Amino acid sequence: MTNSKITKKALLGSTISLVLCFAMLLGTTFAWFTDSASSANNRIVAGNLDVDLLMDKTEQNNYESIAGSTGDIFSETGNGIKWEPGKTEIVYLAVRNKGSLALKYNIILDITDGNPGLIGSLEYALLDKAKASDLAAATKWTDIIRTEGVQSELVQAGQHTAAPNGVLEGKVNNVEDTDYFALAVHMKEEAGNEYMNGSITIDVKVVATQKDAEEDSFGSDYDKEASLDYYPVSSADELRTALANQNKNIVITGDISTEDTYTVDYDVTINGAGYEIKRADGYTGTIFNVTAGSTLTLTDVVIDGGAVWASRSANPSTSTNSGITATGNLINAGANSHIVLNKDTVLQNNDGALAINLGTRIGATLTLNGAQIVYNRSDAGAIWGGGHITINEGTKISYNSSNGVAGAIRMVSNCNLTMNGGEISHNTASTDGGAIWGYGSSTYNFNGGSIAYNTASGIGGGMYLGTYSVINMSGDFKMVGNTASNSGAMRLTDHNTFNMTGGEISGNASAENSNFDAFYCWDTAVTLTGGELKDDVYIDSGLTPTVGGNGITGVIHFSVHNVHNTVNLANNFGTITFTVDEGRSNFASFNLKPDADYVYTEGDEAKLVCKNEGYKTYWDETTKTFRLTAK
Repeated sequence: MTNSKITKKALLGSTISLVLCFAMLLGTTFAWFTDSASSANNRIVAGNLDVDLLMDKTEQNNYESIAGSTGDIFSETGNGIKWEPGKTEIVYLAVRNKGSLALKYNIILDITDGNPGLIGSLEYALLDKAKASDLAAATKWTDIIRTEGVQSELVQAGQHTAAPNGVLEGKVNNVEDTDYFALAVHMKEEAGNEYMNGSITIDVKVVATQKDAEEDSFGSDYDKEASLDYYPVSSADELRTALANQNKNIVITGDISTEDTYTVDYDVTINGAGYEIKRADGYTGTIFNVTAGSTLTLTDVVIDGGAVWASRSANPSTSTNSGITATGNLINAGANSHIVLNKDTVLQNNDGALAINLGTRIGATLTLNGAQIVYNRSDAGAIWGGGHITINEGTKISYNSSNGVAGAIRMVSNCNLTMNGGEISHNTASTDGGAIWGYGSSTYNFNGGSIAYNTASGIGGGMYLGTYSVINMSGDFKMVGNTASNSGAMRLTDHNTFNMTGGEISGNASAENSNFDAFYCWDTAVTLTGGELKDDVYIDSGLTPTVGGNGITGVIHFSVHNVHNTVNLANNFGTITFTVDEGRSNFASFNLKPDADYVYTEGDEAKLVCKNEGYKTYWDETTKTFRLTAK
């Protein structure tokens, strides 16, 4: 610096702006609001949470709502004076509770330096309860920072809670509780030429939630966990900034149109509050890229790939897309990353790429807690299942399609899928695996939910699974209404293991051969000891099957290989209707072998109904097996 005139040169381009204000209800066991009940007329009225942000633009105690606006609260030439060293400007704001519930709130300053920036040249002061009339005598920065209760800090880039844990009572008799405050910004006198033409953005946000310990019918402390620990965003840039700043709890407050990929390189929860993140016209790439070891949790948000189907009443495989054809997935998962999709999250309308890509044996996981993955089309359905997938109650994976295998989920080897609830339905594959296609040493646990009404033009209307995989079916899981040219419910091939101890397989259809309506399996270790198997099954195997569940009402077609001629019977077996391939060389020695604890009871052979014409079963006391004999 050479002289005071240079020091005092005008520093133009400083922008201090307001982005938005909003209120959210966040919680776990309860959605944080209360209620009141009147026994006189049996009326229940729910409370509401409604916070507003206001500004006194004329400094005449005339406060107007600015919630949701994007205009500047500090202008480039505030009060007609260009920003320069020594300049101070004050704005008068208020937080108002317009709802019936008491609330707590934080005032957040989100500060982004420009290029060139003004960080280092500015300081701010927040004055609680202050109106214009209260600061009439405070004309200088030194007066302001000596005011009682002032909070004064240097302006630093990032996010800062300027006024933590403010409290407003609920509206009573139409009177709205309001907190007033003043925000002053000062450019330091010693600011030099390095700040000329610099800029900075200071966004003011108010986040609110229910006040701790609202007294109501739930008690006085059910809402004590209601948290203010979240960060609001309403635009693509704000979301990108929040992720770059590694905010752990982000809430979306408006629809977002994105033109590039959001990188997630830490553990973050994004609550969409019902809004959507959608590809902008012309952008075809990935929306979220979750890097190695990171976790993305989505709740109540729509992720839209931009496809516009001629008809959403049918599967996308038969519908024309007049919107975006994607080159990227909606979500990419890195090594050992975790994707959690909670209730009311929807991944939809991605045409040309996957909804979710878990990579190939890289340790990624996907947990679906009531999410929907619908109306997506690719060469491998909606999900590339290269990790562990858990599907829980309320989840819906429907109306997805593949130009090849796997209408919904394409599993790779050495991975796992667990289904505890939800549905995988109305998906279509142009070749095999209407819902799921998998090949190679994976484990599938079907404990609940349903795989229903899926279609494959080739093999396996519900599933096509092969090579040393383990499939366990139990509980109230259902596989119903699936169709294929061959193997209506599923095709199991090449040294799989299938254990059915519960669940239901019914109403599936194999167009080429009704013997395969439930499934066709080859060289698969089959155990059928529980649940309801109402469709026909074809067991073509050199591996000894075990059958005996009381719920088997479909016909089991046995075609055991070479010297393999035995079917194991579970103890307390029920009625089994079966056929045996008479073309096999070991047909004459075919037998059904009971459990070691079985004690023959006269007439038990009547439960083993042979459908081969001219044959029936009988008990052979010598071999302790049931065998076939000519009638």
